[in-house]
Amino acid sequence: MICLTNIPIVEWDDREQDGTALIRVPYMDIEEIVTEVGKLSPAPYGLISPYKGDDQAFNARSASVIWGRLPSYDVLMPVATSSRTAMQAFVTATLKAGFKKLVVPYRYGYNQTHRFDQLMQFLHGSYDDETWFHVAGGAPELPDHWPGIWSWSEEEL
Repeated sequence: MICLTNIPIVEWDDREQDGTALIRVPYMDIEEIVTEVGKLSPAPYGLISPYKGDDQAFNARSASVIWGRLPSYDVLMPVATSSRTAMQAFVTATLKAGFKKLVVPYRYGYNQTHRFDQLMQFLHGSYDDETWFHVAGGAPELPDHWPGIWSWSEEEL
């Protein structure tokens, strides 16, 4: 396991702060996103694609479009859902499809009772050392032998 330190999430309007943050990209014209991201110096640590809660098809399309237009940037897809079962199914399908950069909430579910480590135990063994999980809203506490690249932020999705 490679555990990175805290990487803050900044809003799109604050994108010029510095290159040590993940930028939350809003839903807007892809050409404008490409133009604006290209102006950033230094380059951001990564981009979090737009998302709409339980609409995982929208989340996947948004990440794919941005990743396709900005292949030299790390594009992370948020996985936000109110159902533990739906989250597990979506993350499993996403990893099988080859998308290996995900933002998962520290707490999720209808009443925020599920924790990401429950999801990770379910997925253990289904991803490799090249998979990047960013935990939004809390610091991960995982055993050293877990594969993957890990980072976290205090900011939630």
